[in-house]
This record gives sequence, structure tokens and C-alpha cells, in this order.
Amino acid sequence: MSEYQYYEFAALDRPLTPQQQAELRERSSRARITPGGFVNEYHWGDLKGSALDWMKRYFDAHLYSTNWGHCRLMLRVPKTVLDEAALQPYRFNGDETQGFSLFDVGHAWVLDWAFSTDDHSLDRFGMDDGPGWLSELLALREEILRGDRRALYLGWLMRAYLDELDDDALEPPVPPGLRTLSTAQQALLRFVEFDCDWLAVAAQASADLEAVAVDETPLQTRWLDSLSTDELRGVVRLLVQGHLPEAAQVVRQHYNESARAWSAAEGTTPADTPRRTVAQLRTGLDEARAARQAREQQALDAQRQHEAQQRAEYLRREILPRAGAIWGEVETQLSRGSASAYDRALTQVRDLSDAMRLAGQQDEFRQRLAILMRGHGQRRVWVKRLQEAGLM
Repeated sequence: MSEYQYYEFAALDRPLTPQQQAELRERSSRARITPGGFVNEYHWGDLKGSALDWMKRYFDAHLYSTNWGHCRLMLRVPKTVLDEAALQPYRFNGDETQGFSLFDVGHAWVLDWAFSTDDHSLDRFGMDDGPGWLSELLALREEILRGDRRALYLGWLMRAYLDELDDDALEPPVPPGLRTLSTAQQALLRFVEFDCDWLAVAAQASADLEAVAVDETPLQTRWLDSLSTDELRGVVRLLVQGHLPEAAQVVRQHYNESARAWSAAEGTTPADTPRRTVAQLRTGLDEARAARQAREQQALDAQRQHEAQQRAEYLRREILPRAGAIWGEVETQLSRGSASAYDRALTQVRDLSDAMRLAGQQDEFRQRLAILMRGHGQRRVWVKRLQEAGLM
């Protein structure tokens, strides 16, 4: 099997400088390198560098995919937005092989979702799996910066279903909205081949987003009124200097800290949902799987019924009124004697069989087929096709 590796890196907060692009060019003569990122495919050899080191030095996002069943997504987020206390429930101190990992790179965290499988029947892992994924997944970073913890929780849940956690390990606080994931979060589940039954069990303790949504306008007004002149000047200075991401991060961090402090002091912080162990989550898997399979079977039955109704309508409108002419067309096709002509004739005879059975004309169909076979029964290839189709 030919080897395929896809590497893509993206610089989001700050474009790569000419010096940085030159440094990366020294690592690859074939890669597409722009101020916004690095893209390369390898059919032999490998990346001349460490993806984690590149995330520390240059990039805010990284995607990796191979044709032997390994994929990885990395996102870099500043510590000013996501502090260690917020990440502690998602951390894992074991052998970080797959699932979800966290790396401290000094000024930022690198969040790492990875999946690996030996199942070569998964069509996804082919020779072109990489392109397009990162554009679907990039919105995860902005969601995390806004305080959405669903992607982090999904990362922890990956470790649970991949048997990377002990049974007594406690889940992180369950974020709201697990039943209504964003487009990027749904893409993450597809990217890492996520077990949807685990998600269904976890989502049972997740509140709806609408239920926890509040009008933050009064709180935002209160926060703006609380800012000192020096704090406002600091944010404006970052904006004037062109550091828009840094300014946004400072504002988010300061606002979130103030909001949490006020909520705690006034007793308005919502109560946490009791946290479950991995073993407790696993006990609900059989029921979740059975419910999913029942839904899928119901949907399949409905689809089959719809298709049957469409075919019956087609047979009544298009085949029955032209039955005599179609028998003549079958004669013409068989006279040609080619494989494609036999295929076309078989399709027509099958339509005639279904249409005449629908109209209660099975005896007439058998009579017409017998007449047809008097002239073409010696065609062994044609007879074999009818037998295999169950028409003889």
C-alpha cells in the first residue's frame, strides 16, 4: 500500500513573518507556505520537525491525517483566556497516545485530539483524507475562546470510550448543549470516528442551551462601568498596534473573571450537575445503543416505504400503460445480442413483472414471457440472467 500523510498548519492570530516562512522552507521544498500556514502531503519521508514544536513557535492550528488510520487535530489557545484551573478537569496524567491531551507550551495551551485505528475497512482513511478537514474544524478554537467547553468535554469522553481511563475516573463538569452540537463539533466527532452512543449517554445530564441562556447586557454594562481608565487604555493600545486577537483575549479574560466573581459573591452561579464515573456512563451504553438502532431501523423502514410508494407510482404511470410497447422493445434488445442489450431487456422485464403483479396480471405476464422465450430461449446468457433475477 502506498503511504499517505497530510500535514496542515494555520497561523490565525498573527501571520507568519518572512523570516518564519524562510525557516519553514528550509524544512520542506515542496510545501505550500504562505503567511497564513503550511500544507504538504507526503508519499514518502515525513515532516522534518515536531508538530508540537511548530505549534509552540508558529501556529494556532494543526491537522494531520494518514491512510493507515491515524488522525490528529491541535489547537493553540492563550493562557490568558483558558487558565489551568479551567482545564484541570480535562487533564490526563497517563500515557498520552490518543483521545485528548493537553500540552503546556509556556504562553499557551495546545489542545490535542487524536485517533488511531487498525481497522482498514474504514473508507475515510484513504489517499485524500486530509484536505478540507481543518476548515471545518477551525471554528472549535473560537468556540473555546468564547467559553464553550463542549469540545473539551468530548475530548475527555473520547478517552472513556477508547478505554484510556479507569472506571472510577470522574467526568468533567457537563457543559450545556451536548444534544445540539455546533457544526464544528459535529465535524470533530466525524474526524475522530466518535462513538455516538457514548455521547447519547453523556448528553442525558446536559442542559439545553436555551435553558441556560441569559441576557448578559446588564452584566456587560456593569463590567464596562467597572473598568478603569488604565484598563481601557491598555485594550485600545493593543487595538491601535494591530494586536486584535490579544485585545479580544484580554477583554474576554477580564470579563469572564469579573462575571464569575460577581456570580459567586451574589450566589447566582448555577449548581453543578453531579459528576459521573466512567463506569456509571458505561452502564447506559446498551440502552443508548438499542434506542439508536431502533431509530435507525424506523428511519430505514420509512425510507423503504417511501421508495416502494415511488416505484409503485412509476409502474402504474409509466409501465402499465405501455406494457405492449415495452414487450416489443424487449424483443428488439434481445435481437441485438449484446451484454448491454441483455441488461436493458432484463430491467424492462423486471419492470413489467412488478407492474403486472401490482395490477393482478401475473398470469398474463407469464404468458407473455413464455411467448418471448419461444424466440429467445436458446440464448443461454439471457436465460441465465432471468434465472438469477428470479423471473424464471
